[in-house]
Amino acid sequence: MVDVRDYIEPAIQRSGMKKKAVASKAGITDQQLSDIIAKRRRLDANEFVNICFAIHMKPNDVLVLGIDPDPTYDHKTRSEVTEKEVI
Repeated sequence: MVDVRDYIEPAIQRSGMKKKAVASKAGITDQQLSDIIAKRRRLDANEFVNICFAIHMKPNDVLVLGIDPDPTYDHKTRSEVTEKEVI
């Protein structure tokens, strides 16, 4: 069974943002975000969308990232990036 909460932390790391900044932009506390990531708290659909917008990713892109964490995939332009840009 898929648990969307498994995809949030990798997406945040990929965005380069701090969790505290993501939580603030998503309208939740940093403790709530931590609890969501640790699966101590349920994730509301609206919160998921707000987290995605906070890290500048579409919800579908976060799910795809969780299924296939390809470091050459650029979620912003949906194009291939060079290996140099990934490193």
